[in-house]
Amino acid sequence: RSVASSRRRTTIRFAEIKHKRYSVPLMIGIGLLILQQLSGVNGIFFYAASIFKAAGLKNSNLATCGLGAVQVVATGITTWLTDKAGRRLLLIISATGMTISLLVVSVSFFVKDNIEEASHLHFVMSMLSLAGLVVSFSSVYIRLCFIGQSEQV
Repeated sequence: RSVASSRRRTTIRFAEIKHKRYSVPLMIGIGLLILQQLSGVNGIFFYAASIFKAAGLKNSNLATCGLGAVQVVATGITTWLTDKAGRRLLLIISATGMTISLLVVSVSFFVKDNIEEASHLHFVMSMLSLAGLVVSFSSVYIRLCFIGQSEQV
């Protein structure tokens, strides 16, 4: 495929992907997208209403709307923060936040049967972990995966 410029014509060939200049950013981008898909966050978002209902919330649809509101606010903050803090640092923080949030979701359902009914520990753990997951994934991780690919070359 040829890319025309004002002064010269540059030809880009598929075989040039083997060069380190192109292969390293390509592998980083593909790796981030694979990790994004393997994170399991799609299942969490799909079953958010069921998770809220299992946590003891009566109006789970309202809580899901609240999760969407948290996502909008976090996206606005991240838009401003991306250039200030740096993409790499935010990506590391986001991946760590996603890991911790998914672990807390798992632990909250594990301890659900082991604690007394009057305790709100399961409810609080579920709500906070889902909010943390939304902030970590939707506002930072998904944006920086695609932005980072375009800026690496």
